[in-house]
Amino acid sequence: MKTSNVLKHSAFASLLVGALLACNNASDKNEQGEEVHNAATQVIPEESKELIGRWDLTVDKEGKEVPSWLEIKLSGFSTLVGYFVSDAGSARPVSHIKLEDGKFHFEIPTQWETGTGMIKVEGA
Repeated sequence: MKTSNVLKHSAFASLLVGALLACNNASDKNEQGEEVHNAATQVIPEESKELIGRWDLTVDKEGKEVPSWLEIKLSGFSTLVGYFVSDAGSARPVSHIKLEDGKFHFEIPTQWETGTGMIKVEGA
């Protein structure tokens, strides 16, 4: 037995309407009474506002100035993440940019650079 396209589209439309109604009727609390966060209501923490964005940098690498860039974004409610490009390599993800006393810092593993260990970046 074949189902007509009208019947298929009708069933899909019913599911879509049901899903929209369920989303619109959701409250700010779950069944356990915990607050449910909505990304649309995200507020950038005051101390992070001036740091978020894309920055052209000059990095001191063993006494020599080299060009770089850093992009910083807010992930969730308070975690700063981003991408960093040094004079060698490609844009690499930065999983956590720490902001303390008006200064930022992060570490990423070497990629195309010589040596082993972590590249440490800090700035103000």
